Amino acid sequence: MNAPIFDDDYIGPRWRYGLTNRPVAGCHLPKGWIIGSYRPSETFRVFGTIDFPRELTGDEVYGFELEVAGNVERRLAAQDALIQAIQGLAPWVSKAGESGAFEGCARPDGWKVAIENAMAAMRAADPEALP
Repeated sequence: MNAPIFDDDYIGPRWRYGLTNRPVAGCHLPKGWIIGSYRPSETFRVFGTIDFPRELTGDEVYGFELEVAGNVERRLAAQDALIQAIQGLAPWVSKAGESGAFEGCARPDGWKVAIENAMAAMRAADPEALP
């Protein structure tokens, strides 16, 4: 039998699954879930999410009535890249606006609005995505 995996100690890849019909309990999940990885979620409001160190099979997802919430590391890497891009653009947009670079444009604050819209869309898709 494999040793239990604990959230605080585990640094490997993770796959997150939404609990659709049952709370966290040993008999309600496939074997091998990461102990302590339960998270409340806006998407899975009633029972939250739980992480596994491997991708579950389709039969496991179906049989335990779970929903794929994604590969956590890939999603976090994408979020970090977007946050860095937005943070990198923000000072440039601000300086450009102050220098009059947007004068004569149909909407001088277009870049700022685009950044705000991108952040709002990301928050709407995943409320836990941005700090």
